Amino acid sequence: MDIEVVAGLAVLGIGVAVWGVKKYRAVMADGKITLDELIDTVDDVADKAKETKKEANMILADVE
Repeated sequence: MDIEVVAGLAVLGIGVAVWGVKKYRAVMADGKITLDELIDTVDDVADKAKETKKEANMILADVE
């Protein structure tokens, strides 16, 4: 695997981590989590996972 691919995937991973921290802070802003917030967060995480998978596949496709 080329260093460019590793760097691209690392940047993608860091971006997802930052998104996760921001999402956590937004949900915990009032100090409690409601069921609606939990359901919305799970949906958002699922959407982010799909988006991240697509981006990772694009990075890996550039190698081939």
